[in-house]
Amino acid sequence: MTASKSIIEIYKEEQNSFLKHLRKAKDLEESQVHKLRVDIKNLRVLAALLKIIAPKKRFSPKPLLLLLSPVFKKAGKIRTATLNLKLIQHYKSPAMLTFKAHIKDQIKGAEVGLVKEIKSFKKKKLQALSKTHVSLFKKQKAEKINQKIKLLFEDELVKVKSHLLEMNNDENLHSIRKELKIIKNLASILKKIAPENPIPASIKKIESTYEKIGKWHDDTVLIEAIEKFVNSHNKIKPQLKTITALEKLKEKNHMDRLYITKKLRAGLL
Repeated sequence: MTASKSIIEIYKEEQNSFLKHLRKAKDLEESQVHKLRVDIKNLRVLAALLKIIAPKKRFSPKPLLLLLSPVFKKAGKIRTATLNLKLIQHYKSPAMLTFKAHIKDQIKGAEVGLVKEIKSFKKKKLQALSKTHVSLFKKQKAEKINQKIKLLFEDELVKVKSHLLEMNNDENLHSIRKELKIIKNLASILKKIAPENPIPASIKKIESTYEKIGKWHDDTVLIEAIEKFVNSHNKIKPQLKTITALEKLKEKNHMDRLYITKKLRAGLL
């Protein structure tokens, strides 16, 4: 099996996986919705790869990204609300119980939105784009594809390191996490294309860092959701705006950020 054929197989596998989970996600099972989001992220990485492989005049990732974006956003709303609900299950204060009810309403609304996007999704357009993308991959030599993947891998590492120098806000840290996800996906592609080649040892640290930042980011999103709710929702009385649970979450979130930042600057990557 040539490397060129392998990348084509990977692309087809990811597309088929997306279509399978798109169909199954209509049942709104959490694991299927999660897999649907993972598939979309993988297709985005392959589109980014094709962008640097194919001639600029022959390929633009925009049509694929625009096609996938509505489904990804609606699935993301379900994921965020569901996770927020899990993170606050043990809180029993009146304010937090009211917030839980609010989240449950959000989940219902997001589920309706996702099912609507799934039913209206243009599968034929995806398949047409796929044919074009596969033909572009076919025209490239295996050696060139391998080199471009490695270059993209290295470029993402450079981006991470540049963000480390500007790690003065939450957005920088979240950007690092997104780039680490791309690096993880590229490492997976490299392993499938050339299993005999060792994956950089740094990938284990990358995976660990990705998970740590992910947990911190989940708490950050939860805090923002609570603050938005207590500042705008008419069921929250003014005297309840200072929620003990929220203050504790903020304190923990701040300490977690300091810990992650310290480790990253100390050379965790």
